[in-house]
This record gives sequence, C-alpha cells and structure tokens, in this order.
Amino acid sequence: MKKKIGIIIGVLISLLALTVTSIAIYLFAASDTIELTMIPAPDIQEQLDIFIDAGLCWKAYVNEDETAAVIHLTKRQRERWIEWITDSMNRDLEEVNRLDNIEYLVSEDGKVLTLRANKNMSFNSAGTYLFFLLFDMEIYQVLMGEETWSIHFVLEDMNTGEVLYTADYPEEKIRVEEEMWD
Repeated sequence: MKKKIGIIIGVLISLLALTVTSIAIYLFAASDTIELTMIPAPDIQEQLDIFIDAGLCWKAYVNEDETAAVIHLTKRQRERWIEWITDSMNRDLEEVNRLDNIEYLVSEDGKVLTLRANKNMSFNSAGTYLFFLLFDMEIYQVLMGEETWSIHFVLEDMNTGEVLYTADYPEEKIRVEEEMWD
C-alpha cells in the first residue's frame, strides 16, 4: 500500500513538474518583454498591478534605475492591450473634444498629436488630456513594434489654422502657454 501511495505521489509530482515546465516554456516562447519609459510616480507599481489584474500582462515591474516599466506579456495579451489602448485613446479624445476651445487629433499611426485650440481654452484640461494621450500613444507605438517611439506634437490655433508650436517628444519638452497666441 505504501508503495502504491509513493508511486501515485511520484506521478502527481511528475505531472506538476511537467505542467510548470510547460507553462514556463509557453511563457518564454510565446511572450514578449517591453520597456515603457515613464514619468516617475509614487503609485506606478499600483498601476502596473492593475495591468496584471486586467490580464494585459503576466508580469510588470519598475526597472532598477526607476526609468522604465518592464512588462512581460504573451502575444494574445499584446493584441488585447492594443485594443484596450486604442479604446482608451478614443474615449479620451471623445471626452476632451467635447470641451470648448480644445480639439486633439491623433494620427492613424499614433505618431502625431495635434492640439487645435485657442487661448480661451482650459489649460488644466488640455494638460490633463495631453498627459493621458502621450502615455497611450507611447504604449501603442511600443506595442506596434517601434523600437524607439517618438511623438510629434503640433499646437495649432483653431481659429486661424496657424501652427504655433511643434516639438518632438520625448526629445523635446512640450509647452502650451497662453503667450503662444500673442
């Protein structure tokens, strides 16, 4: 009887080891690792944990020098995240574009962000959505395979169509100030 129990336990342990090995092989063979540069925030790990809980990745953490979030995801999670981030950008665009004196436009490839506005806009609202959209666009580009992401920002006077300011983010800082209309 003890011999049968030992054999059963041995078989179960072997099956467990085989299962764990299969999962590990699947995760390493069918998964990617991406790094997202980030603005340091005290609660960034909480946000990364939300990504894990939402099933958008299977592991996420801040790198050692705290300059990037390292995210491990399967091919399917990558596809799901692209859908999620596209929906997020569209929701943000719908919300901000309901405001007076502000209109954000994102290019099809996610590389150009245009703010059409006038100096009567809510700078606070414009800045909040700018932050959200830049973050979403960065993730989108990285998920689409860009090794070095970049966003060309354009500030346009919505009344005249004149381009008031451009910047290539993150190489250049983005500024939106009331004096730009003078």
